[in-house]
Amino acid sequence: MEFIICTAVGDDRTVVLLAMTPSYNRGGKLRVGHTLPIREPWTIGALRDHLLVSVPYPFRPELENAHVGDRHVDFLWCSPLHRP
Repeated sequence: MEFIICTAVGDDRTVVLLAMTPSYNRGGKLRVGHTLPIREPWTIGALRDHLLVSVPYPFRPELENAHVGDRHVDFLWCSPLHRP
């Protein structure tokens, strides 16, 4: 299982968010529809302070289930979300 985040601006915050996602997934807990609290806006000035785990809709089907050599890799998309 691998995770992707799409952003218009590459910055350290995005790298940190992507790097913390596997710790939430320890034991394979994350599935489509789960949300992750990130405790602060995902970018400066944004209201979105959670990530929604979903299939990578913009890149389907090539990225959703990829084959790299003899390995099968499933990708999930972490999309910013504002939870009231």
